[in-house]
Amino acid sequence: MKTLRHLFSLLIIAFISISAQEKLLTVEDAIMGAFRYAPSNVRMLNWIPETDNYVFAEGNGEQSVLLVASVKSN
Repeated sequence: MKTLRHLFSLLIIAFISISAQEKLLTVEDAIMGAFRYAPSNVRMLNWIPETDNYVFAEGNGEQSVLLVASVKSN
């Protein structure tokens, strides 16, 4: 019975991972829209010592603020 559950779980995981990647990139997508798929930059990223938190800057110029986030909450 355990083996059947493991097999069923494996099949579900395989099906989900296969169906999640339906769109193939064309050459035009890869070259012309390259920056569309790039991750956003995180400015001034730094770990806070001896914690699970990090700090980063958001905004531009005088509107910049430092934000603290936790690895556990993301």
